[in-house]
Amino acid sequence: MSLTSLISNLTDRCAKSVYKKSVLAIVDTTAISCFGHANRLQSKNGLGPISESFTLGYCLQPILCLDAEDKVPLGISSVHIWNRSNDLLIDHHKRYILERESNKWYTPVKEARDTVLNQADHITFIMDREGDIYEVMEGVPDRHTDIVIRANHDRYIIHRNSRIKTSQYVDGLPICGQLTIPLPSHKRGGERIIANIRFGTVIIPKAKHALYLSHTRDEVAMSIIEVKEVSNKKDKVHWRLWTSKPITTLMDAKEIIDIYKSRWHVEEMFRLMKTEAFDIESSELEKPENLFKLGVLVMEASLLIKQLKAVREEESKIRVDSIFTT
Repeated sequence: MSLTSLISNLTDRCAKSVYKKSVLAIVDTTAISCFGHANRLQSKNGLGPISESFTLGYCLQPILCLDAEDKVPLGISSVHIWNRSNDLLIDHHKRYILERESNKWYTPVKEARDTVLNQADHITFIMDREGDIYEVMEGVPDRHTDIVIRANHDRYIIHRNSRIKTSQYVDGLPICGQLTIPLPSHKRGGERIIANIRFGTVIIPKAKHALYLSHTRDEVAMSIIEVKEVSNKKDKVHWRLWTSKPITTLMDAKEIIDIYKSRWHVEEMFRLMKTEAFDIESSELEKPENLFKLGVLVMEASLLIKQLKAVREEESKIRVDSIFTT
């Protein structure tokens, strides 16, 4: 079976699972190293550096979909596989989004929104700091789609007709409440923290001296939520979350924080693929095309494990006989 067919089978099942449901769609990337058996490879076509040390491998980016109500995995709505090249040092402000590696947060997400997920009742795409891109904020949300993205840049925003930095704006907001947060997948996993919450709404303008697609609007309205741990620890939790959802109450802010915390599901899936179940990076397959197929098959198997665990723990309404095909 071809790689395209494997991916299509996976996304077709997802389309059926998300029908008329409110969906959390987690976008994340993992790098699969082939360095350990590089000498066995018959070809390196499709492989490239996956880190600054130029370790040989490829990048795999799925969109893992959860039921927004019970956080149970529904399927994978997109699989994007690519390899890096040495032109990453080119100033990204001199290229359009479609010409940059960061396009992985833009085009595959919009395609999933408009195809596999178009029959979902509502979609919320969740991204970590790499997804903090103006084009994503401007181009992905629509009438039935929202985004939650962890802030990476101290952007200029417009507040009361003045351009100020995001940090300056957030630091001036009042603390609206506190929240206790368990850290299941954090390097301090197992701890429970207390965090202060601030939130507000701003206008984000396009950055100056950058290239944008012709249809890109000049500004976009976004809500921002700050989650800051109350402690003296050096590695304290400090998140700033952008969202296209309107935030007017502390309850609204807590809902967005809960949505962002759902990212641990995709991190768990990657751990199953790499260390806890399949050890995919120890494969000695010789053809890159077969390595990519293996990546998709192992990802599918890891998804099934997550679904079965949800059934076992009675978190899911999914029937076991609907997970396996005959």
